[in-house]
Amino acid sequence: MSISSKVQKLLLAKSGGYCQNPGCNGDIFHYFEDGKLTSIEELAHIIAQQVGGPRGSTNEKITNRDEYENILVLCPSCHSLVDKEPEQFPIGMLRSWKTNHENRIKSVFQAPIYPDRNSLRTEISRLLTSNKAIFDQYGPQSEFAQKSVQSEAFSMWKLKSIETIIPNNRRVLQLLETNFPLLNEDEQKTLATFKIHKEGFEYNKLSGDKNPTVPLFPNEILNILQ
Repeated sequence: MSISSKVQKLLLAKSGGYCQNPGCNGDIFHYFEDGKLTSIEELAHIIAQQVGGPRGSTNEKITNRDEYENILVLCPSCHSLVDKEPEQFPIGMLRSWKTNHENRIKSVFQAPIYPDRNSLRTEISRLLTSNKAIFDQYGPQSEFAQKSVQSEAFSMWKLKSIETIIPNNRRVLQLLETNFPLLNEDEQKTLATFKIHKEGFEYNKLSGDKNPTVPLFPNEILNILQ
C-alpha cells in the first residue's frame, strides 16, 4: 500500500503549506536564490502502516492506514520526533493536531457579510491590488520574466502564485459569493467568469498539468462594486 497522489494533494492543500504540529507550524516550501523551489513536507502516519510501527498496534485495518484521515503533514524534524517518541504523541493528540490545524486554515477564509458595497469593495480591492502587483512584477510578461533565466522566472512566478495569488483569489471568490446580494446583474456575470478563471489558474499551478483552455483573468473584476 502507498499514499495515493489524490490523497497527497488533498493533504498538502488542507495543510496550507505549513507543518501541522501546533508547536512548529513551519513553512514547508522554500525558495532559493538560484530559482529553485522545493518542499520539505513529510506525510506522517498517525497509526503506522505496519502493526509494529509507531502507534501501529491498533485494530485499524491495514488497508485504511494510507487514507487521508490517518495522515498529517509534518516537517522532517517533527515527523522524526513523533515517531521516535510515540508514547509522548498518542493517536488522539495527532488527530487533534490535524483537525485543529485544518480548522485554523479554514477560518482564515471564512467570509463575513458586509453591510454595504463600499465596505466589501475595500477588502476586494486590497486583495486584487496585491495580486496585480505580483503579476506586474513576476508574471509571464513582466520585465523580471524577460530578463531572468527561464527556469528562475518560472519558479518565482509559481511560488508567488501558490503563496499569494491563489489564496487571494479564493478569498475574493468567497467574499463575493457570500455577499452575492450586493452585486448587480453585470457584476454577477463577472463573478461567474472570474470563478472559471480562478479554478483553471489553480489547476495549472497545482496539478502539475497544463490546460491551455483556461480563460484569461477578467479585467472587469478590477472594477467590481464601483
